[in-house]
Amino acid sequence: MKRVNSAHAALLLVGLLTPVLSARAESRMEKALRLDPGGRFSLQTDMGSVTVAGTNGAGARLVITSRRRSLDELLRFTFREDTGSVSVTARRRRGHVFPWMRWSGGDVHFEIQVPAQTALDIDTSGGAIKIAGLRSEAKLESSGGGIQVRDLAGDLDGHTS
Repeated sequence: MKRVNSAHAALLLVGLLTPVLSARAESRMEKALRLDPGGRFSLQTDMGSVTVAGTNGAGARLVITSRRRSLDELLRFTFREDTGSVSVTARRRRGHVFPWMRWSGGDVHFEIQVPAQTALDIDTSGGAIKIAGLRSEAKLESSGGGIQVRDLAGDLDGHTS
């Protein structure tokens, strides 16, 4: 009977677990976009929860995270800056290697800061929406999560299924 050296066994175990552990590592993207107070911010995403906070400064700042898979594996991003508006689109990438392993959008999160006087148009197909500290209208749609609104001084149009 052949004995396995404990050091070799440990290396083998680490080698087997490395792909599993790296698949669970956090993936993060940060983006700063030009947006003046009084403008419009739009986000359309196929997955993920969204938190938006109003600030006193100019510009839109986004931090997008995924706890289990690389954002580049999950979503294809488009960022657009126009005069008075910013739009962000995040579309699900197709062609998973293992179709029985459907990816839940619960581990993707959009953390967004915009000027408080920004009109919002947020549409997510897989997560909750939370907004706070805004002084303009907000249109919020979610196909898979709750909607929470705090300190909004403007019209609200919210829908969730």
